[in-house]
Amino acid sequence: MDYSEPTITGFSRKDSISVNTNEKYGVMYKKGGADMKQAWQKRYFAFDGVALKYFRSENSFESLRIIPVSTMKVVTPCKQEGSPRDSITDLFTIGGRKHQFELECFDRSYRFGTDTLDTSIEWQHHLTAAIIDYEKKYPNSVRRVGGVMNNPDISGRIRFDNNSSAYFVALKNDMFKYYRDEEDFNNGVPIHEIPISKYMMSVKDVDRVTLKVDVGNKQSFELHFENIQDAAAWKTAIDTAIGKSLGSMKYVDDVRELEANRTCADCSSKETLWASINLGIVLCPKCAGCHRSLGVSVSKIRSLFLDDIFATNVSVLQLLHKIGNEEANRFWYKNPPTDRAIDRDTPIVIRRRHIEEKYAQKKFVETADEMSIDVVNKNFVAAVKNGNILKVMRLFYRGANIYGFCTDTSETVMELAEKLGHHHIKEFLQQNEYTDISMRLSNEIDEMNKKAHAYCEGYLEKTGPKMKGFLKRRCVLNYGCLMYYNEQNKRSSERGCIRMSHSVCVSVPSCKKDFAFDISNLQEKRVYRFAANNEEDLYRWTNALCSEICPTDTRIPVKFDMCGICFAKSHISPWRKSWVVLKDKAIHITYVGDKTEKTIVLSSGTNVYQSNVKKHKVLPNEETSVADVLNGNCYVEIIAPDMSEVTSFQGLLLEDTNRLFEIVENYMK
Repeated sequence: MDYSEPTITGFSRKDSISVNTNEKYGVMYKKGGADMKQAWQKRYFAFDGVALKYFRSENSFESLRIIPVSTMKVVTPCKQEGSPRDSITDLFTIGGRKHQFELECFDRSYRFGTDTLDTSIEWQHHLTAAIIDYEKKYPNSVRRVGGVMNNPDISGRIRFDNNSSAYFVALKNDMFKYYRDEEDFNNGVPIHEIPISKYMMSVKDVDRVTLKVDVGNKQSFELHFENIQDAAAWKTAIDTAIGKSLGSMKYVDDVRELEANRTCADCSSKETLWASINLGIVLCPKCAGCHRSLGVSVSKIRSLFLDDIFATNVSVLQLLHKIGNEEANRFWYKNPPTDRAIDRDTPIVIRRRHIEEKYAQKKFVETADEMSIDVVNKNFVAAVKNGNILKVMRLFYRGANIYGFCTDTSETVMELAEKLGHHHIKEFLQQNEYTDISMRLSNEIDEMNKKAHAYCEGYLEKTGPKMKGFLKRRCVLNYGCLMYYNEQNKRSSERGCIRMSHSVCVSVPSCKKDFAFDISNLQEKRVYRFAANNEEDLYRWTNALCSEICPTDTRIPVKFDMCGICFAKSHISPWRKSWVVLKDKAIHITYVGDKTEKTIVLSSGTNVYQSNVKKHKVLPNEETSVADVLNGNCYVEIIAPDMSEVTSFQGLLLEDTNRLFEIVENYMK
């Protein structure tokens, strides 16, 4: 994977170092690679007693890694003649590298070398003193996932600038940090950190999936997201952090004078820092991000901390008082769903869908008596004359014409509102001039509604990408997404989301962990491994997950070794997309196209082979090339005992092909 650092400049290295008596700066050599088998690299180091940071050079502004003291265990000097790991080249080509020491941390070890023995001893002294001091201050400390960034306000994988690889990014309060991957986040070891208030960070939209972040000294970088919803959520989260650091509470306090505006209109969170100025409601940052993704034709989101509109246009504030959350919900949430209500802890995917259904699809609005459009417009004018903003709002969403004329004065309703001094009504009409009042269905929601979705909730253990260990996670499968959380309590923030529409296989691996299961995700080209608490939970989760990815109406068995989408073919037929289930020493195939079924019972005389081992290419868009790619990929051949039939299989991921081969081999033992 390409781990080249994103180009972020404009940070003063000295600014990132706190005042502390245990400080040291200088050049050292660092052994490259997590396994310390790569070449030595000259780096500039800065230690402030809290964390050891290293930079590409003394003139670099962004760190290459930050190692907190809380992750350090022990400092050990290497022998003068060098560590057994050193090669002859290491010992004799560059002077000073034999003055080495190793820093052992909880996640990995680092080896450093200096030009002189005195310098090496000084660095060892400073680091050791910091470790001892930390252990004295926190003798019974428990390592938390993410370290000081535990339970972030928002986190996820983001691609920086033109880099091909995504970084794991977390934002908490005033601190923006990015990591090489999720495992580094769990260990609390970032690449770089940006204190938002110190560097006067700001964020702007480049397009609907790209944000431009401006940092001090006119420097900037771009963040690229996979979808509009993620971009909107991150922009709102960053703006919220900026607002808390730099903004004024004046307008927050103003709108909170109305008791109903002290909690979010959608989830009842008390962090009401945002407003939808065309809907006349106050929102929390999470719900505001969901509103932003709907577009300004549905909801216009503004920050009560940062946006000038509240200072320059008092009518906007009047709208938030005259309508407000309680009255707005009498209209928008008159008929709430019986099976769902969101709160401050609701996962983001469910929150997004709920808000889209509420405002874009208008699923929960109050029902009204049928009336002609002429009657609607007549009542609309009357409501404007009477200054009844709530009736104006209701009639507007029933199709009233805001450009219509009053029959007795030949004035437009906007002109009438201004003439009568109903400035808040005129503001409402102006803010909603381009509002889409139709009952809109997004492609994503429309697709999700085509099938009923499984629901499953509980605690699982999960590994990182390197499958090195398990951590307990609270998991929720709902609306076609498996969401998992850092900690056991419900109020922890979402750590990740696996979209089942991008998942292709669920299997039970042969590993040391009891009740483990894997989910293969085609978009991420990754296998996620979880473990249930017992056999009953294992079957409950695997069945629910399989029901989400199965492309046919085939019944999912309670127990299986593997269920997934594969390509299958007989000896002379072409490859066909299939739903394949492995259980009880048999392979059950359902061809997706015509839903025909076939079962291969494996017996002692069955032969199994693997061809094109380790070869796998992603399918191209051109259908004419599909057969060539599949024939060149790794696949499994199963030959009947009498040699009368040969059936071949391959997964959409190489890992799935290998897993299928492993399971069949175990069946034959």
